[in-house]
Amino acid sequence: MRSPDSKAIIAYSDFISNRLTFKWTLKSGGYLKYINREAYNKVIRVSLKGKTHSQSYIFQWDLIKPYHQCVADKSKCSTPPVKTTDVTEKANVPISWDEWKDDMAGLHHYEYQVFELASDGSKLVQGTSMVAQDLNITTGDSVYRNESWTSWAVITLKTPGLYSTTLIVYDKALNYKATRCVILYDNQSKVDIMAGKRTIVEQSSKDTNYTWISVSDKNLKVSWTDRFINFRHKQNHWLGSVGSLSDVVGEYDDHYGKRSVDEIPNAHGVVRFEVKYEVYSPALSAQQAYTPTVDVLLQFGHINVPWNDGNRLDITVRAYDILEKFAEETIVVYKDVSPPRIENLWLSRGDNVNISVHSIEDFSKMTIEWEAFDFDSGLNQVEWRLFDNYTSNFILHGKAELHAQGMAQNLTICESKYEGEPRGSSCYCTMFHGCYHKHFHVKPKLAEIGKDAGLITGKDKGVHDSDYFIEIQVINNALIKTTAVKKITIDVSPPHEGTVHDGIRGDTEVDYQTDLHLDAHWEGFFDRESGVEFYRFIFADYCFTNEEFKNSNK
Repeated sequence: MRSPDSKAIIAYSDFISNRLTFKWTLKSGGYLKYINREAYNKVIRVSLKGKTHSQSYIFQWDLIKPYHQCVADKSKCSTPPVKTTDVTEKANVPISWDEWKDDMAGLHHYEYQVFELASDGSKLVQGTSMVAQDLNITTGDSVYRNESWTSWAVITLKTPGLYSTTLIVYDKALNYKATRCVILYDNQSKVDIMAGKRTIVEQSSKDTNYTWISVSDKNLKVSWTDRFINFRHKQNHWLGSVGSLSDVVGEYDDHYGKRSVDEIPNAHGVVRFEVKYEVYSPALSAQQAYTPTVDVLLQFGHINVPWNDGNRLDITVRAYDILEKFAEETIVVYKDVSPPRIENLWLSRGDNVNISVHSIEDFSKMTIEWEAFDFDSGLNQVEWRLFDNYTSNFILHGKAELHAQGMAQNLTICESKYEGEPRGSSCYCTMFHGCYHKHFHVKPKLAEIGKDAGLITGKDKGVHDSDYFIEIQVINNALIKTTAVKKITIDVSPPHEGTVHDGIRGDTEVDYQTDLHLDAHWEGFFDRESGVEFYRFIFADYCFTNEEFKNSNK
């Protein structure tokens, strides 16, 4: 008996889809020779029926990296390669990934690493020990690393900060593709209001501490430059741009969500401003709900306000950080574009008003009256001045600032407060600034030594047949000014005497009349300095005394 032959045959080899296939076919067999002693030692050969066995081996190579389906489609991808809550107040942050594929060897496993980001002065970079030494920034090595077959994980962050999470996807040939997401974790976020800065309406008057608007513009600019800040977000540059990684190509970097690798436009850590307003007149008459401004970097907004003189405008500005924490400030402004009014400026003697002539040289003996008022804003300042400019030189004889006669809480209080005034109470009320007594009654007095309020000593008397001027200046609470001037004349001499005639003008004078209807007329009376204001006459059957003449009201 002989041993069978063995034969190894390479059936074929080819290259299909980056594969090299080897196939072996093994066929067993042989033959058997034997001598038949009974047949004269005949040699007989018998072939053996063997078996055929085939074996193949595939050798595959893969130079193609894994990919994310959405990114590979080259369309506007809305599914990020790695998903997470990129802005959070919670320390446990979930991340997940799906739609990853590898058409050749197939996916094998995933790795992810978490690094804290810090500023190198121009951008946020991922820190390592070497980088920290080179860039002089305080970050350590990766704070978290894991390998997993799963498609999700939960990262636990210990301190608030900005973190870079890199996910590495491996195929079976150990080709890999890296992607990244940025996570802002902050459980202490707060927006503060900066002292020394303020929110104002640009059209408001600085002299009124930005409380009054004296222009007719309905489109108002509200500004709050440097008023709001998130200190930690600004100081740590947590909203700045993130530097690229060599292993993460652009389309696989984080361009999704609220916190991506791109810089977030912000003003001192604030990412959004909203403005609302309410107009009162005095009831609520117009309003605007919270409305975002056009550009957060500008730190101002425009509002279109339908309002009128005397109205109150409440404006509220809210400043939001990226975690939707906010601070707000409300300011109040008022509108008045019209000047105050001055009426009925004159001298008076008792019940006689509208007098322009002072019959005594002593200014302290005269009485000045006028009405001043502003129904929209009320009065802030009232001042009188007495002067002459006879020689073309301004000569001041006296002046004084007066109380504005206002700020009574209501009309009843105002009338009660001023009911003892020479002409009684004359009150009016504004919408928001209390009630005022509008009649002013002044008898000038000599100024006290060291004080600038009253008649000036040595100039407290006028000169006969001379003109002087009383000036009243009134300023309302919007600081709009009105001035009125009244010319007066000093006349201490009586009118020139004339002649009184019996009878009707044009008739021959006789010393008797024949009926009880008595007629008289006169002529020749005049006053060169001030003119004749009125005539007083009496019919009687006896001669009146001078005192009786003065007391007569005829």
